[in-house]
Amino acid sequence: MYIIADVEWVENQSYKKCPTQLAAVRVDEEWNFVDEFSSYIRPLDYTFHNCNHVAYTGGDPYNFVNAPGCYKVFEEFNQWVGEDTICWWWDQSACLHAQINRIVLKQNTTKPAIILCDYIRGFLDGEEYSRGNAYQLARARNIAVPCVEHNSHNDVIAIISLLIGISFPQKALLKPPVQPAPRYNSPICRMLEYQYDATNDLLHKKGCPLIPVSVDMLGYSTLMTPLRKGYRACACVRGEMRSARREKVIDVLKRVPYTYLYTEHGQVFHSRDCGLLHNASHVLGTTKYRTVIAKGLRPCKVCRPTAKYARDLMSVRRVVPSIPLPANVPTPKTTKRKKSKLATRNLTTPERAAITRMQQSQKERYSGVLDTELTEQEKNDFYTLTQPRFGFFAAKGYRNFHLRNCARLVGKDQILGFDTFSHARHAGFTPCKQCKPTEKQDILVSIPIDNMVRDDETVDDLEVLCEQFGYAYSYHKRVFQLSTPAGKWKIHTGSRPITLEHINLVKSPGCKKYHRQHRIFLSMVDALRYIHRHDSTLLVSAEKSKKGAS
Repeated sequence: MYIIADVEWVENQSYKKCPTQLAAVRVDEEWNFVDEFSSYIRPLDYTFHNCNHVAYTGGDPYNFVNAPGCYKVFEEFNQWVGEDTICWWWDQSACLHAQINRIVLKQNTTKPAIILCDYIRGFLDGEEYSRGNAYQLARARNIAVPCVEHNSHNDVIAIISLLIGISFPQKALLKPPVQPAPRYNSPICRMLEYQYDATNDLLHKKGCPLIPVSVDMLGYSTLMTPLRKGYRACACVRGEMRSARREKVIDVLKRVPYTYLYTEHGQVFHSRDCGLLHNASHVLGTTKYRTVIAKGLRPCKVCRPTAKYARDLMSVRRVVPSIPLPANVPTPKTTKRKKSKLATRNLTTPERAAITRMQQSQKERYSGVLDTELTEQEKNDFYTLTQPRFGFFAAKGYRNFHLRNCARLVGKDQILGFDTFSHARHAGFTPCKQCKPTEKQDILVSIPIDNMVRDDETVDDLEVLCEQFGYAYSYHKRVFQLSTPAGKWKIHTGSRPITLEHINLVKSPGCKKYHRQHRIFLSMVDALRYIHRHDSTLLVSAEKSKKGAS
């Protein structure tokens, strides 16, 4: 049997794809319904406050926040799929599914997926509407589809309705898809209302005298796709583009359930009814007043948003429980000097150095250095040299180890990293006589480079992750304790940065004394994910050692 599936996702501030919905329907030979799978997915973090996504999915922010995690949903989905073949509409969905299987579930996708849009495009080639998503193709042929788009369950229903409406034969999926004729400069494209000149990156309206005759053109019937792709507009269509963008933003503001809205790079937050947002290009939002205040945003002087809803008042009460709140909480005044999110306790010198190293490493990693054409080995060496947990480096095949900026390290490959002077010596390397590394450069405390501050996380997030991983846990006096098959851990949630304590039951089965972990974290969720990776790796190493000994 075939399975028609669809997944929705958003990109967070680190440009990582976070799945938010997954739905699938198993069909028989005539595309008839057999059974289904559907679930919202809790995002990896809360930086996805994308108003467009929430407005058009028909869901509420709480549907996503209170949903099960990515690991649990996709594990159950793979078990439900079994040996059947999955059919996705877009290849991006199939790639995301394979990526999650490889990175999150630690398993490879063995059976190739089918990309339906390639088959439908060739099947409908020559008709007036042969390209687009399932909703566009179905409505052009008067086929009934759900009203709410960008909802995985509705998307799957729309795909099945289209397949039945056009009488697409299921046996066609056993062959490679038919390649349609080139779309550029086709007679159908020249007849559409809007013409896009890909050579000059310019969008024209049909009949514009500036449309080149000898250049291939791409046609659109509406401005929806040009707006989404950010095409540059000719003077003949600039006014319509501006009006269409404004209408889209107004439609989003009517649909979105967020209370406070702000732009991606703005310094001000607004209420939903503020007219200053109508010309914004990208709108974000949140339901909590304290979230926008924590981001350093100031309230708009026109709409004057306040913490006026009951859920916001409860959030403020949890932050300051000793101060009674009046009926209308006034807008808090912003100070010129923002208090650092990390300054909640006195940091030690190694902790301050660890945070500085992490921030510097992030700047170097994301500054575009790896956009150049580097070999795989050069990329690996660059990653090693920018690891904030390494203080000493050596090249494979050489005798000496160096500090990072040593001139003798330039030009060498297969770089190895060490956190302490003694580890480098025990690996068989001797100190370089030029940079003269000493034990004073030891990395006493480290912080992972992929760590981030998460404003909205709570202890409930840790409980959800522990249930997904199958760990026993308890919470008492702001200390979250959990047990894994490889050890016991304590997460101190009462301060930032967060510290960990650990008992290694693999190396010391009878040990009852916790030792301080040399890493610190900015997020409780990141700390728990580190624990999961750490103990999973420890168990795999222990199993390999047992097999080698036997």
